[in-house]
Amino acid sequence: KPLRFEDSDWGEKHRSLIGQTCDYLNPGWEKRFQVAPPPSNGSAQTKAEVVELLKLQASRTPLEQREIDIEKSDSAFKMLNTAGVESLDEKPLTAALITRLNRDATIVVMTFKDRFRRVRPAVLDSRIKPSVETPSHPAYPSAHATLCRVMAHVLSDLNLSKKDRLF
Repeated sequence: KPLRFEDSDWGEKHRSLIGQTCDYLNPGWEKRFQVAPPPSNGSAQTKAEVVELLKLQASRTPLEQREIDIEKSDSAFKMLNTAGVESLDEKPLTAALITRLNRDATIVVMTFKDRFRRVRPAVLDSRIKPSVETPSHPAYPSAHATLCRVMAHVLSDLNLSKKDRLF
């Protein structure tokens, strides 16, 4: 039986987002969005990725681990510094927009994670020791990469002078 992320492995916070209505996407987006499936667990690509992860793990420095610890928060507001926004305290509408976009993007990602049910690399190879707590949702597609991309597009549209810093 191929390894697959099971229903019992989901955290309720993430699982509850599947099927929720997005604020900015029209109904039916699930049928229009296309996400390629991940490679199979036993594929040459997956095996090469495991080897690469083991190399990265072996070469990780204490400084890199500190950077990982700082970046592990899943707050969409972190990207704002890159865009030149220091605080949203005086920009409640922008803060609300970022919060709603973050929620929409998370709904999209969790929907596709549920479709593919990709296990995390440490399940495929016990030598992989994650440096952060393993999230309670499937590995693919990447939530962080998706959220960063969405925020980069929106923030660059809001502040075109910072576009080069975001991409």
